[in-house]
Formats: sequence, C-alpha cells, structure tokens
Amino acid sequence: MEDARVQRAPENPGAQAEGNEDEEDLGGIKVSRALLLLLDMGPTKSPTVYARELLRLVFSSEELVGKSITGKQSNAHKDKPAKPQLDPVRVNAVISYTCKKFKLLKEGPVRTSLSSLLNKEASKEKPCE
Repeated sequence: MEDARVQRAPENPGAQAEGNEDEEDLGGIKVSRALLLLLDMGPTKSPTVYARELLRLVFSSEELVGKSITGKQSNAHKDKPAKPQLDPVRVNAVISYTCKKFKLLKEGPVRTSLSSLLNKEASKEKPCE
C-alpha cells in the first residue's frame, strides 16, 4: 500500500512526459519537495536522525509496525520468526538519498539506525503483561 505522499518513479526516467516539478526523485520513489523542505527546516540533523524522519515520511506508522529492514531472521533471537520486510525500493531510496545528501561513503550506520527505529516501534505496540 503506497502512501499518497509517495509515488514510485517511472522505470524510464527519460520518459517523464508529465514530470511533476513539485516532487523529488529519491531513487525509485518520488516525494513531495514541500515535505523534504519541511524535513530540512529546524535544527541541524545528523544523517541518522534525518533518515529516521524521512522513513516516517515515506512509510505510514501502520506500515512500520512489526517490520524489519531486511526481512531476515535475527541472529540474537533465533527462536522468534523473522519479521516481514519493508518495501525495499522505498527503504533503499531513503538510505541512498540520505547518504547522498550527507556525502556518506557507508550505508551501515544509517541502516543500523533505521533497524533500531523499527525495533523501538515494535516495542511500543506490545501490551504490558
């Protein structure tokens, strides 16, 4: 399910007869330039904080709950089933856009931060027993 704030970019970028200048192509998806400007406003953000906020723009809260970046089994919790993977096109777009914006050479810290965000979102949803 795609959010109204986000659209997939066309397969052939040169074939944009109706290209919308109000949208930024993040690398596979398009996001409103106005939303990106809002994200850029305010206090200076680290790359990981920026990526977390951008992920929240690209995915709804419902889409984030109970998901993971990779969809793979956790090494720390082999007894628990693997969580479903978030849409890899949108996740990779968020990561690559953040790395490009902040001139990062490695994606690792950004991926780790997003995984941590998803784990915290999942723990918020668990009822107290």
